[in-house]
Amino acid sequence: MKKILSLIEENYSLWEVLVARALIHSDTIKFNILYHLTKEDEEFLQGLGGSVTEGVRSDKFYATSKIVVFSSKEIEQKMIEFLKNFGYWKNKFIEDPSFWKQNEEILASITHEELVMVEFEYFSDLLENVDLYNITSS
Repeated sequence: MKKILSLIEENYSLWEVLVARALIHSDTIKFNILYHLTKEDEEFLQGLGGSVTEGVRSDKFYATSKIVVFSSKEIEQKMIEFLKNFGYWKNKFIEDPSFWKQNEEILASITHEELVMVEFEYFSDLLENVDLYNITSS
């Protein structure tokens, strides 16, 4: 069952906990690309490690026309530190990180709206005291 929560600024510390759990279960991390990638942007992504693949629209909970995909099993510590900082992903050339287990999105974000969607079975114990909203599963 998918649930959605608002991750307003005072709950940013919850994001770190969710990311840590998502990294345990996920095999892929996807980001939306908002702007045309410059050479510096591409170098930044390559510096984060992992396999980077640019694609078009996906089945992300919230997707733009382009995405970048990383294998979560190959990411480096630098990427993990970026992932834990929810505020970093707001209105950058890449944003809206989402975590996937096989073809199932288990954690998604809409960073400019400060919203997070979780597949509840992976996070239920972490979210016992958080206001959540049900959304229709596909």
